[in-house]
Amino acid sequence: MSTITVRKHDWRGRFRYAWSGRIVDRTADHLLIEAIWNGPGEPLVGEITFAMGDRFLEYYYPGKSYAIWRIEAPDGHLKGWYGNISTPVAEHDGTLSFRDLLLDLLVYPDGRMTVLDREEIETARHEGLDPADATAAEMALAEVQAMARAGVFPFRSTGAPVTGPS
Repeated sequence: MSTITVRKHDWRGRFRYAWSGRIVDRTADHLLIEAIWNGPGEPLVGEITFAMGDRFLEYYYPGKSYAIWRIEAPDGHLKGWYGNISTPVAEHDGTLSFRDLLLDLLVYPDGRMTVLDREEIETARHEGLDPADATAAEMALAEVQAMARAGVFPFRSTGAPVTGPS
């Protein structure tokens, strides 16, 4: 299997960081990458700690303003899903690139959902975030929330209703 580099830029287009992953599956509808967390420290995101060795199954969708990352501990247990709201990814010479549009959705295995970074997008709106990007972010967030509530791929049915902000 081949590897690919993912490059994250902030909403202004400034490079933030990059990581590599192994391409697991590629269809007309999605690109699936497996990446192992080796980032700095152990950040707490919502109620989930990203720890060294965590496995991320990252689903990227052509033309969509989001990616959905399934997060598993090294022992394989599901920690949750992270809906990363961004510009659609661009692929060029073995690299995926996107601009982060600030909003994110965390979905826990028990079905709870938490919207992250709402205050950051509000601040960015006052600092020059393109209104079209803000609208795309809100629409993408709503789409990912609906997918999570419905338990559609790549979210699995949790047996519990998905709850959280609308």
